[in-house]
Parts: sequence; C-alpha cells; structure tokens
Amino acid sequence: MEMCLPAWTITVIALAQMTDEEFMKYDKSEEVADVCQAIQEIRKESEQKKAMEIARNFYNLGVDVEKISQGVGYAAETVKEWLGLSSDAR
Repeated sequence: MEMCLPAWTITVIALAQMTDEEFMKYDKSEEVADVCQAIQEIRKESEQKKAMEIARNFYNLGVDVEKISQGVGYAAETVKEWLGLSSDAR
C-alpha cells in the first residue's frame, strides 16, 4: 500500500537524477512519497515566508497589524507571532 510521506523525507533531486532504467527498478511497493504533495508543501512554505517578509516590512513602516493581516491573508494572531508581538501590539 502506497502512502504519502512528509515533504521533508523526499529526495526530489535524487528522483529527478534517476535514469529511466533506475526509476523502473525503483521498488514501488515501499512507501512512496507523493511528489505533487511535496511540491504543494514547498510552495506553501515559500508563500508563507514571503508573507512573513512582507508583514515585517509593513510593520517596520508603521502599518497596523490588523491591516497587515488583511493584506497578507493570515490571521492577526499569526502575524503577531511572526513579528514577536504580544496580543496588545499596535
């Protein structure tokens, strides 16, 4: 039975570097990672890092945390955590 493993366990580079013959010999009965899921997780992490960077930049410009959270599409509490703020911030 195949199951998805967490993205951090996937060696996408190794899979990409396999020859067709090596890939065909790959034991598919072992736990096989869902590469599409891994790509989605990587993309999500990348988008979150960008949102964190944007939030920090706007906070440093004096923009209110509530407005920042609306702009980046994350909850105000999440943005406050990224900024290292308590719940009574700006």
